[in-house]
Amino acid sequence: MIRKEKKLTIPEIQMTALPDIIFMLLFFFMVVTVLRKEDADKQVTIPEVVYGELIKNPDLVAVSIREESGIPLYTFNNKNYDDLEVLSAALHKKYLAEGPSKLKLIGDRTTSMRAVNDLKLTLQASHYDRVEYLVAKAVE
Repeated sequence: MIRKEKKLTIPEIQMTALPDIIFMLLFFFMVVTVLRKEDADKQVTIPEVVYGELIKNPDLVAVSIREESGIPLYTFNNKNYDDLEVLSAALHKKYLAEGPSKLKLIGDRTTSMRAVNDLKLTLQASHYDRVEYLVAKAVE
């Protein structure tokens, strides 16, 4: 007796409703999702630090940042800077003279996150990759 092999056919999956379902889900999430616009100038409540004193270490590089009337002011090597490019040149000069070192960035409660982020980008451009952040009380 000769048996004929039956060809097994895989049933096709109906895909006609798939685009409709995808567009309905897309429309649902577009309606339900709330988009927030983050403001970089928003003040962030920073915890107070009672131990945030600088260690007297000659190898330590410290940059402090504060804002007066919305303008960020930077202090580095006991000199005040109001321009990031001039500060970047001074930091890069110190980096070339002494090589890589640890840097402490000291801010206070009045400093906006935009100013801190701009300074962080400047430090990265000046090859200061090891940065510690300290929070100081605002001078009253």
